[in-house]
Amino acid sequence: MKIINEDFYGDTTRWFIGVVEDNKHDPMQLGRVRVRAFGVHSPYLEQIAVDDLPWATVLMPSTEGGVSGVGRSPNGIEQGAWVFGMFLDGELSQNPIIFGSIPKVELIGENINPLPITPGATSHSEAPRAPARGVSNAEKVAMSAIDRNMPPAAAAAMVGALAVQSNVNLEPAFETFGEEGSTAEDAFGIAQWEGERKQDFFEYAAENNLDPNTLETQYEFIYHELKTKPELGGSELRNAKTVSDATDIFTEKYLQIQEDGSILSRKSFARDAYERFLQ
Repeated sequence: MKIINEDFYGDTTRWFIGVVEDNKHDPMQLGRVRVRAFGVHSPYLEQIAVDDLPWATVLMPSTEGGVSGVGRSPNGIEQGAWVFGMFLDGELSQNPIIFGSIPKVELIGENINPLPITPGATSHSEAPRAPARGVSNAEKVAMSAIDRNMPPAAAAAMVGALAVQSNVNLEPAFETFGEEGSTAEDAFGIAQWEGERKQDFFEYAAENNLDPNTLETQYEFIYHELKTKPELGGSELRNAKTVSDATDIFTEKYLQIQEDGSILSRKSFARDAYERFLQ
């Protein structure tokens, strides 16, 4: 009887769950995707960039031909999808294969298996998330949106609109102060919250034991508001077809900025964010 080599790939397997980060640039055009496997790959782009992630083969049903030019290609998995699979090379973890995607509720700012929150609810308590991936604050905001299954157009729109709303570096401690005798109020953070919304933000941070001066706390509050206050345009933002439309929606609905002459700058920053982080 022929003895099978003990290093045969099937003798050692490593299962994984991960998130799809690139579903468009497979150089072999085989429908492969780049996956960041939880617990295997660092969530931080400065440690493992998207281009350094291994290409994962997507398993097809046996009803497909399995040879070039016959049947369909596995191109249905979207960026941001959670997938389940295994590494064929075990601990080396360079040859992943995907068995399928994991269903989840597609709601803005949603945590996994969340408790339902009624729009207008007074409670701000939510489970904190891990820090967003990215190097710059702009990239972190964009990736935080993608991690919540926001379309790339919406993610770019948020970055562009917020960059003009506060400052181009999206510094979370940014403050502006209303001049004496004017109607302008003191504003805080990347969204320049003021009045009742500023108070709501600090209450949200306190109830969740979060530091209000961090970028993570501030974009978490943005998703909290988009999820619990329909009038702020969360649904419209998610369904926007273009970066331009998404920027209009986020600016007018969430930031509640009407014609102030800044929309062209917001759209310019949004297009730049899309090209730098999301293509």
